[in-house]
Amino acid sequence: TTPGMLVHIGLSLFSYATLIIAALYALQLAWIDYQLKNKKLAFSHEMPPLMSIERKMFHITQVGVVLLTLTLCTGLFYMHNLFSTENIDKAVLSIVAWFVYIVLLWGHYHEGWRGRRVVWFNVTGAGLLTLAYFGSRVLQQFIS
Repeated sequence: TTPGMLVHIGLSLFSYATLIIAALYALQLAWIDYQLKNKKLAFSHEMPPLMSIERKMFHITQVGVVLLTLTLCTGLFYMHNLFSTENIDKAVLSIVAWFVYIVLLWGHYHEGWRGRRVVWFNVTGAGLLTLAYFGSRVLQQFIS
């Protein structure tokens, strides 16, 4: 294991953790929005405003996307077998997740996306990253 690979692994762990936290914020946003629209949740001083949750979610998502971009770049530089059979599913799913997050950020900042669409994109990106890591191991066991 080279120092470059250690950097890649560290970045991948940090980007995954950051984007999972962003997905949790997205789920919190969806839950509070649903509760408010269905008049099941009363306003309280302990409940954070929806705009503040959304703002934090996007800040965390931006940090996660930067980390994921660095992860993909270090993977290209330091993994000589990035697109080999044992890594192809992980690489492709990670790249697709990166694209989902880029579309999410573009849609929010250029098209004004909010609400359900933003939640779905965020959770889909996190799901793809989860599949990239855990799903690739399951796939490899079925293939082997």
